[in-house]
Amino acid sequence: MSIHNQYIYGANSRIYLNNFTGGRPNSLGGNNNSALVYQIKGTTGNRDIVVAINFSDSQIGFSQEIDGVAMGTQFEDLTGNAIYKTPPK
Repeated sequence: MSIHNQYIYGANSRIYLNNFTGGRPNSLGGNNNSALVYQIKGTTGNRDIVVAINFSDSQIGFSQEIDGVAMGTQFEDLTGNAIYKTPPK
């Protein structure tokens, strides 16, 4: 609930990043069939949130183009479930 209250509540739009009809480029390849990646925009504090849900029974790692965010921008892992951890600040 904390993530919802701090980062998602009040969002006014979302973008499905890995859909097959106009999604953004990524390195998922064949794993696009077993993942859902979307971006929540317009949240309180003007923070964008990227959600990646893996429906397969194996780990996946990938890079994803995100709407309106410069290449190389680091996002923070809020759940602790990411394979690649956010570098320390």
